[in-house]
Amino acid sequence: MSYNLTSYTKYVQQRSAAVSCPGLYCGKTVLGSGELSECSACPRGSRPDPNDDICHPCVNTLFLYDWMYLAFMALLPLILNGAILDMVFRNWRKHTYVLLQLSNLCEAALAAFLTIVLFRSKEDGSFSIKSCGVNRLTDWYTLFFNPKPDYVNSVRCTQEIVYPLYSMVFAYIFFSLIFMLAFRGLLARSPWSHDLAKNAILASLYQYPVWLVMHACLAGVIYYVFPYASVVLSVVSSTVQYAITPDQTVSKLCRKLFTSPHSLTILLLHWLVLAFGVLSLAHFPSLIASYAVFLSCIPVPTVVYISTIRFTDPTKYYDYFE
Repeated sequence: MSYNLTSYTKYVQQRSAAVSCPGLYCGKTVLGSGELSECSACPRGSRPDPNDDICHPCVNTLFLYDWMYLAFMALLPLILNGAILDMVFRNWRKHTYVLLQLSNLCEAALAAFLTIVLFRSKEDGSFSIKSCGVNRLTDWYTLFFNPKPDYVNSVRCTQEIVYPLYSMVFAYIFFSLIFMLAFRGLLARSPWSHDLAKNAILASLYQYPVWLVMHACLAGVIYYVFPYASVVLSVVSSTVQYAITPDQTVSKLCRKLFTSPHSLTILLLHWLVLAFGVLSLAHFPSLIASYAVFLSCIPVPTVVYISTIRFTDPTKYYDYFE
């Protein structure tokens, strides 16, 4: 029997190319010569096809739920930053307080715009963003799923499978930090005191390391729980706002909430966050009627608190406990 070494070598090469890659996130890249590379991490903006383990560019657009997640990650620092400014500078002059809040809004808006421009599709020139999608929680933590085919050496396949949901938030935090330093640095040259700009920067600067660490470690968890977190945080925060009102009577509580511009603004923000969470939980674009039903329930927690305040005011029971 003759032995054809060339045919055998070609067979081995084809056989090795047909062998699937180990692990969940390893793939093969098509080289310029048409051959396949060894199993490794796919290039940025692509993910391996589970059928052939070949890296394919991501061509899907962001789903509504993905946009809601990105909006949550953008709004959460904005709201917290506004709350910090409200606590620190609320008793300053009115125009100073308004300028700081407007600066906060401008910083977030410009950071969001530049982030979208940075990640938009370069092919059609529109503001559409190509996405790889999210299939499971482990897609966010590919670092922990590098396979070891021989139980000793790891195949490095760490990559952003959920592109661009992970890197977009980092870019947004970076841009918002730059704009915060620029905008509030300009306040240092305003007619107001230098301490104003310094305190405005320091009061908000501490949150950025927290956001970076939180996103780096908990991005996947937040992606799945942010609708519930929005609802819970909105209801709890609004309840705290009602509870700290000095006079817990129906008439005076309503007067405080709906006639004071500051209290009314905070109340509307709570309702907006609650509506955001409800819409995130019911992200069904075809069920427009359901949206109307859900949104009509937004004031319900406020109505329940005000209508039951006479039964829950602890001052009415002081004599009983004494």
